[in-house]
Order: sequence, then C-alpha cells, then structure tokens
Amino acid sequence: MTDAKKSKFPAKSRLAGRLAIYILFFSSFMTLVSTAYQTYAEFRKDIRNIETGLDQIERIYLKNIVAELWTYDLNTLRMSLQGILQFPDVKHVEITTVKGDKISEGDPPKGRMVQKNISLSREHRGTMIELGMLTITATLEGIYQQMTERGLMILITQGFQVFLISALVFSLFYFFIGKPLRSLALYTSSLDMNTLDQPIDLKRNTKRRDELDQVTDALNGMRERMMSGYLELRQSESTLRESEMKFRQLAENIPEVFWLGSSDWQQIFYISPAYEKIWGKTPESLYQSPMSWFESIHPEDGKEIIELFPVIWQPPFSPFIFPEYRIIRPDETIRWILARAFPVFDEAGTLQRVAGIAEDITERKQDEAYKDTLQKQLLQAQKMESIGRLAGGVAHDFNNMLGVILGYAELALEQASDNAALHESLREIQRAAGRSADITRQLLAFARKQTIDPRILNLNETVESMLRMLRRLIGEDISLSFVPGEHCFPVKMDPSQIDQILANLCINSRDAIAQAGYITIETSGVAFDSTYCEDHPGFSPGTFTLLAVSDNGSGMEKETLANVFEPFFTTKTPDKGTGLGLATVYGIVKQNNGFINVYSEPEKGTTFRIYLPSCQKEEISYEKKAEISLESKGKETILLVEDEPSILKMATMMLQRMGYMVLPADSPKRALELAESYSEKIHLLITDVIMPEMNGRTLARQIISLHPDIKCLFMSGYTANVIAHHGVLEKGVYFIQKPFSREGLAGKIKEALL
Repeated sequence: MTDAKKSKFPAKSRLAGRLAIYILFFSSFMTLVSTAYQTYAEFRKDIRNIETGLDQIERIYLKNIVAELWTYDLNTLRMSLQGILQFPDVKHVEITTVKGDKISEGDPPKGRMVQKNISLSREHRGTMIELGMLTITATLEGIYQQMTERGLMILITQGFQVFLISALVFSLFYFFIGKPLRSLALYTSSLDMNTLDQPIDLKRNTKRRDELDQVTDALNGMRERMMSGYLELRQSESTLRESEMKFRQLAENIPEVFWLGSSDWQQIFYISPAYEKIWGKTPESLYQSPMSWFESIHPEDGKEIIELFPVIWQPPFSPFIFPEYRIIRPDETIRWILARAFPVFDEAGTLQRVAGIAEDITERKQDEAYKDTLQKQLLQAQKMESIGRLAGGVAHDFNNMLGVILGYAELALEQASDNAALHESLREIQRAAGRSADITRQLLAFARKQTIDPRILNLNETVESMLRMLRRLIGEDISLSFVPGEHCFPVKMDPSQIDQILANLCINSRDAIAQAGYITIETSGVAFDSTYCEDHPGFSPGTFTLLAVSDNGSGMEKETLANVFEPFFTTKTPDKGTGLGLATVYGIVKQNNGFINVYSEPEKGTTFRIYLPSCQKEEISYEKKAEISLESKGKETILLVEDEPSILKMATMMLQRMGYMVLPADSPKRALELAESYSEKIHLLITDVIMPEMNGRTLARQIISLHPDIKCLFMSGYTANVIAHHGVLEKGVYFIQKPFSREGLAGKIKEALL
C-alpha cells in the first residue's frame, strides 16, 4: 500500500472519536441539567425542612413564651429563646413587645435567611390582648453549602459515569464498527488487478451475521465479479498476445530453421535465428536476398534441388519433402539438411504463402554411419560366435576319432619295431593325426571351449622365460626385443595360453617381414574409465595388463584387418599357415575376459595390443608340480567309462599295458553297476564328460558315494562347463584333453593318484 493511501486512513478512528465527543457533550449537558434539577429539589426540600422546623418551634414554644411574656418573666423567657436557638439553622430569636421593647437571643445572620413572624396574643376575659411579635430567623448558608457539596459530588459521580460510558461506546464502536470499516476502506483502497484473488476477511468471530458481514459479502461479490471480468479481459489479451507471438516463440525456440515466404519465393517474411546457427549466415542477408540460401547448397546436390522448384507448387497443393542435401557453410564445414515446405492458404483457399522447416541432420547421418559400423561389428562377432559354436560341436566327435587313430597308431608302433617300413608308415599316420589334433585344439581355443588351468602369473617373468624359444621360432635375421613395464600387474591365466599367444603373434610377424626386421614385445599396466570406453567400442572399464607385439613388416590393409581373426582366413601361401593362428589368439583373449586391438598400415608394420584383466590384490604364485616318473608300472584299479566303443577298447588296452587293473564300462549305468559289485578298492575313475545318460561330473559324485577314496580324471574333446566354468578348471579337478597320447595319459594318471 502506498503512503498516500496510508494517509487517508490513519490508525486512529476519527468516526469513533467524534461519536465519543458527541456522547460526552450530550451526557455532560444532561448531567448538568439533572444535577441542577436534583440540587434544586434537594434545596427545596431543605427549605421545607427549615419551615417545618419553624412550625414545630411554634407548636412547642408559643404557649410558654406567651405565658412568660404575660408575666414578663424575662429569665424564663430568655431560656425559652435559647432553647429555640438549639434548632438547626436557627441563628436569631427576637420578641418585640407592643411597647416596643425587644428581647432577643443570638446574632442576626448575614446573607440569605428565612424568617417567621409569630403574633403573640392572649385572651383575657374574652378579649384577645396583643402582647407582641416573635421573630425567628434561620440562616440558609448551611443549606447552600450542602447544596454545593452535593452538586459537586453529583457532578463528579455523573461525570465519571459519562466518561466510562463514552470510553465504552468509543471502544465498542471502534472494535465492532470503526476498525472493520477501516479494514474495508484499506482493502478497497489497496484493491488492484494483482490482488483481486485475495478475498476480504474481517476476522470477526461473530456467530450472528450483521450489516458488516453483508457489506463484506457485497464487497467480495463485487471483487469476484471484477476478477471474473478481469480474467476474461486478461484471457482475451493473452489469447490475442499469444496468437500474435505464438508463431515467433515457436520459430525462435526450435533448433530447426523456420521460414515464411511468398508463394513465388521472391520475398522472405520471416526466418528464425537458427538459420545463422546452421547456415552460418545472418537472417538479414536472407531478407535482402531471398534466394541466397541456394548459394550454400553443395554443388553435387544443388542441381536436383533447383530442378524441383518449378513442380513443387502445382495444384493440388500439398506439403513437400525435399531430398536430403548438403550445404557448405562459410567456414567450409559441411552440414546435412532435411527440408519440408507447406502451403499456406487464405480464407478463399488460394495459395498465399509458403512455410517451411529446415532441419540439421548432420549428427543423425553421423550416427547412421556409426550404427552401420556397429552393425558390421555385430555381424562379425555373430559370425565369429557361429564359427566357434561349429568348431566346439565338431571337436568332440572329431577328437574321439583322432584319439582312436592316435591310440592305435601308438599301440601298433610298439608291435612294429622290427618292420622299418611299417614303422615309418605308422609314424606318418601319427604325425598327421597329431597335426589334426593341433588344428582341433586351435579351433577350441578360438571357440573358447579349450579347458585351461589358470594360475597367477608375473607376465614379465613369463615372457622372459619364453624369449629363447621365440628366437628359435623367428630365426636369426629378425631381432626380438622385450621391453618389460615397471608397473605390470599380475594376470590369472593358463601359462600354456601365454605360450600360444606369443608363438602365434611372433610367427605371424615373422611371416610379415620380408628379410631383416624386428619384433618388439612390451608389457605395462593400464587403466580405462567409463568415459574412455564409451568412445572406444569393445573396451571395458577397469585395470588391465597390456601385452603388445609390434613388427615392422608389410602391414595390412583395411579389408584384411576386417577379417584378421576369422578362422582359416589367411593371406599366406598354403605351406605357411592354416589361418588359425590369430583366431586362436582371439579366442584365448576372450576366454580370459580381455580384449584385443590391432593397428596396421601397409608397409609400416603391425601392432597387436592385448589387454588382460589384472589381479592386483593376489600374490604371485609359483607352483611347481611334483616330479612324475612314467617309467614305473601301475598297479592300481581303474574304472574306465567311455560311451564310444572304439575309444573304450583303445584306452583299456593302453591302461592294461601300463600295468593297471581296468574295469571298462560303456555307459554310466554300467559304471555304477561295476562300482557297486566290485568289492575291492577302486583307485581311479576315468570318465568321459559328455555321455547320453548322465554327464561325467554327476557320475563321479555317485561313484564317490560308493568309494569315498576314489580319485577322478575327466576326459573330453571339450567341457561344456560341466567340470569347468567357461573352460576354466576348478581347483582339484583333473582333466585330459582328447585326443591324448599314451605318455600324456600316463602322466595325468600319476598326477591324479598322487
């Protein structure tokens, strides 16, 4: 509320004050009148009391005084007069005889007085004889003093009552009438369009409604009508303003360019600010030259766009979508544009204007390109996964057959020692089967179905121990150097897998180097955060150990890099490789939850970077297996379970020639029967992992319940996670990969029985 408004309605209630003054004046006047009347009435009463007293004196003393005057007994007469003086207000008594003598008592009073003359006469012999006149004088000073005191008391009492009544009237009027009226005045004076939604509330706790409530209701009703009218007015103004600004607000806040032009394209009525952001030119330049936006269209796209204009607005008029086209901004950057145009008609249905939207779709085009790349990567991963499943499925049966070939070839070699020609032929069969088994193992490594026995390794020491073997593989013309990292974290892997990775990568680098060259092996500890991994597909956040192998060989082109990890894909001649080396590396890395990155350019060499999960909180373990002698003959009892008859027969012959007592079983059911019926101790269970009735792990549990001290050795072409999780053996589980040799089987048996 402003000061001007405050000054109109001061805190003091003028109306209540004036009313109190009026009441005070009227009450004072009435008090004076009533006091005067009451005082006069009391005065008249006192006068009557004096007159009554004088009459009473006359009745009491008249006879005595007449008798005493008749006898002229002055002493007695004076005593009677003194008796009269004892009456209230009587101040002087005087007897005047007929002779003129005066007998008096008391002092004559001054001021106002009341006198009573009493004739003194006596009958003597029938005749009334005048003796004189008795004059009694009473003063009115006491009465006047009493009247004054009484009047003052009445005035004071009545005045105090008038004051209390006036104060009460003032308070009642102020609180019940004046204050609410002032609140109403203040409310109405401060009422404006911003406070119409605030109803007046006098906060009166009255149970019965009165005139003030009616006034309040009337004001609130007026306020509601005003508010309703104001809202309608404001809504009308808002609608008008919104209809006026909606076009501009929409156009200026959308990221797309919005434009409005004439139907002949020769005038631009409006172009949104986004034009400058996308085209790199000011809207003013387009207002001055409406066709200047064509100048930014890429030369390869401009001809097609310009040819469309003559045919866009041909009846019947309909919205039109331009082909996606490119523009060249003043800063030479290229943006992709998707534009749409819409006809605007007047009330008669005549084409009046043309509206349009131009959208920058550069990011979408980039996302589509990125999506295509991811799609290709997905298809590649799916293809690799499909090949892996195929390899894993073939490996089981193929390894069984290879096991039979290798086993019988080895048994036949023992019997053909005297026949050199037959001995050499069997050796060739054995070598061919061994190479086939190596290919199968590589396929299993690629498919991540190879069974491994991981350990905590110091990668620097592991690589250092392999350098001599690697130098023999690559030859003397190629320099092999090792750069160990100072902060290289331990990794948990099967040591043989490190051997496979380095051997395959070094052999691949050797074949890529035409004459002399170098190969460098590096290790280090690296860490990736989520931000880095978002920009590098295939990477995962965490701490990793880097194993990098670089060469200065011939390098690879992009087409070769796209297929480098596919099985049997190779650019080498048939006598130099099968195309499984890098596929094996890929499978080993994925099986250990790592990832691999390849960088290569033609004639600039190749670098393979392998990132393996680190084990920072575990101590490096250097486990050494006990020395196992394969010369001694076995004497233990072995329960052999294999559902492939040829392998069962071949393995039985091998074990028997090693000196073991063999209980062969061609099914899990038969194995359980033998375990139940055999009364002696069974030292070892050798069982296939995958069998029709139940898997080897389940069979082993049931056999152990019958022979608690029995040891178990599993064999399979692949594990299918029955005895290993993702191909990783559990602690205390013994496994031999099919196909196996006699020495390999003997070593595993000795290891399991220890």
